[in-house]
Amino acid sequence: MRTILLALTLGCTPTVPTPVPSTPVPVPAPVPTPTADCETVALDACAATVGCAVIEGSPLGEDASGACLPATPADSEVIGCHGADVSCPPVVAYGRATTESTVYEVPAGCLPDGWEPVAESFQACVVCEGIALGDCEGTSGCMLVSGRPSSATPPCLDLDTPAEPLACIDANGCGDAPTIATSPTGGAYVFTDTCTPPGWTVSGDFPDDCPADCASVTLTDCASTSGCMLLSGRPLQDDGASGLCEDPSVAMEPLACTEDAGCGDMITYATDSTTTWMFPDTCIPAGLTTVPGPFAACAP
Repeated sequence: MRTILLALTLGCTPTVPTPVPSTPVPVPAPVPTPTADCETVALDACAATVGCAVIEGSPLGEDASGACLPATPADSEVIGCHGADVSCPPVVAYGRATTESTVYEVPAGCLPDGWEPVAESFQACVVCEGIALGDCEGTSGCMLVSGRPSSATPPCLDLDTPAEPLACIDANGCGDAPTIATSPTGGAYVFTDTCTPPGWTVSGDFPDDCPADCASVTLTDCASTSGCMLLSGRPLQDDGASGLCEDPSVAMEPLACTEDAGCGDMITYATDSTTTWMFPDTCIPAGLTTVPGPFAACAP
């Protein structure tokens, strides 16, 4: 009986649970009191100012429709400074400085002091460089750049040469000055303004107008063609004694169109083997041979 009671007594002994050590709850470190008004601290000094924290954002792109989302996000920039104890909403904010047009994406949700929020949905930026030349002019925010090839040395602007479409670029203001630019393959092109294709090398010289091919210009159009001048001469007359004389009453005749050049003031006589002519200066048509003068006036 004693054995049974001992066994029963041992079997009823209560089990004491092993204590589990408690995990201490971390206590956030107190945010130091700012040593300055963080909103007025210079951006490059914000991170080093006790109690202040930087606000970072990435600028959006911009096309003809306004702010847009670039294909490759821009690097983050420090755009503001505020107190490190400021609680920002867990959303992405968009905003801009009141004096600027650039919109920034701010992942932390807090905009710098004085900025205005921009609440709108943004479309992907139009990348004009990737648009086919034939579709460029019909694409909002894009413009077609055309240039004229030049084989002259130095390159010159010849408006009679058809312009070739060369690139599609973002629409922007172009200066009025004619420009020379060289393609990556080395061809020289002349543009009527300062807009040139991306990646081309722009010359520091402004192109002059190409000299006109005056020899191919009609005598009627010569005087009105830039860079050309009309050469006129008076034919000498037979003096009746196997000689020649000059008759001022005989009209001057247009003979040739040539490049404009400086002409001396001296009266010049020249012959084409059948007719001898008087010219009012030293410029004479090509192919004529000068002869000595002067010639006497014809008898009345």
